[in-house]
Amino acid sequence: MMEAARHLDARNMLTSEGNMKEAASEWQAYRQSLQKGQLEEGEKYWNGSWYGNDTIWRTIADLNHILYYANKEGKLQEKRQRKVLIVADMIQGRRHCCSRTSTVA
Repeated sequence: MMEAARHLDARNMLTSEGNMKEAASEWQAYRQSLQKGQLEEGEKYWNGSWYGNDTIWRTIADLNHILYYANKEGKLQEKRQRKVLIVADMIQGRRHCCSRTSTVA
């Protein structure tokens, strides 16, 4: 499965750089490696790739609930236990995707 992961990473990098022919080649290598790995390891789904994988947003919701409602001993309470200030830059970093002169509308 590690071989498949390397091909997928390479494909994603090549796609972001606009090298679509090489990216297509890496995609084929990825599919072959994935199928081989699934047969050898008996895995139907790989790396969280199953169609119903919506666990990340649920995990974040659970962590936020704990952040707001857990007391100092770690026990959940009915009322909020603290105020929270969230500071984030909210800029999505991408490699080679946009011109340097693009602006936010």
